[in-house]
Amino acid sequence: MGWTCTYKEPGVSMTQWFVERGVLRWSGESPYAYKVLDSAMVRFVHYAAIEKTAKATGQRVVFATVILTKSFRKGADGHNFCWKDMGESEGPCEDRCPARILDLLSPTDSEYANGWRQRCRDRIALDRAMPSLKPGVRVRFSTPVQFSSGAVSDLVIDRTDRANVICTSQEAPGNRYKLPRRWIKDHHAQGTLKFDAPAVSTTSRQGTADLFTPDARAA
Repeated sequence: MGWTCTYKEPGVSMTQWFVERGVLRWSGESPYAYKVLDSAMVRFVHYAAIEKTAKATGQRVVFATVILTKSFRKGADGHNFCWKDMGESEGPCEDRCPARILDLLSPTDSEYANGWRQRCRDRIALDRAMPSLKPGVRVRFSTPVQFSSGAVSDLVIDRTDRANVICTSQEAPGNRYKLPRRWIKDHHAQGTLKFDAPAVSTTSRQGTADLFTPDARAA
């Protein structure tokens, strides 16, 4: 199924909106009753654990749904929101489903669903293995990364904030580099960067020097 676009009212939770729109609501004439047990939005992707109970026997299974979303400024057509929904048995590419939702799912014989669940578990394990991003930690890239000031292969964390990590490099003294935390997590999961424990203490440089960011091709 492709993308569906419409207008989404502000202030309505994503799960509630999908239920009201029928994306996560099934016909009452179905021999099964459905219920959303838990859900989460992670990076514009909606994950949910859905309980499916046979009305005649009470037998239940719990499966996962994955809904991609896009929000944007209201256009001439009145639309400001698009979504694309799929079941776990379709083998979604998005694999950041929280553990609490995975833990609710019933065993399945679906090869695609089991593969997706394992990828999500692997992603969770990688995220938990991320070291503390503190000053002095060395960030080493498997291949040089192109920044707006040129390529570097080795950085040292200078300071951090909620969204970004500010680094320096012995390859280009005086330059500072801004790495989004999300970018670091993605490249750590891909195995394209590694961390070394701090070798020496560092002093944060919070001056007004230019900050260089990764080239879009390195994202």
